[in-house]
Amino acid sequence: GSAYYNLTANVFSNASFCEDKCEWLHIWTSSIHDIRTANCYTDTSVQNNHGTDCPEANITVVTDGHWPAAALGIMQQAGPRPRAV
Repeated sequence: GSAYYNLTANVFSNASFCEDKCEWLHIWTSSIHDIRTANCYTDTSVQNNHGTDCPEANITVVTDGHWPAAALGIMQQAGPRPRAV
């Protein structure tokens, strides 16, 4: 499985578009290991973390679209960038 990486400063939004309960984090098996998740924002608290040594820290769940300034900044910087000429 996946291993040895960090998920930091990410935003998961629009959970309402899922037909069932969206999981903002889906680490489904113990063979996934050593993934650190920190300083992320989500509009759902539903998650699946069955990984080995996969801690989470500073996860903010927002309601009614009231995203904190830090999350808005991440969203504004997301997406493809224009190519350098």
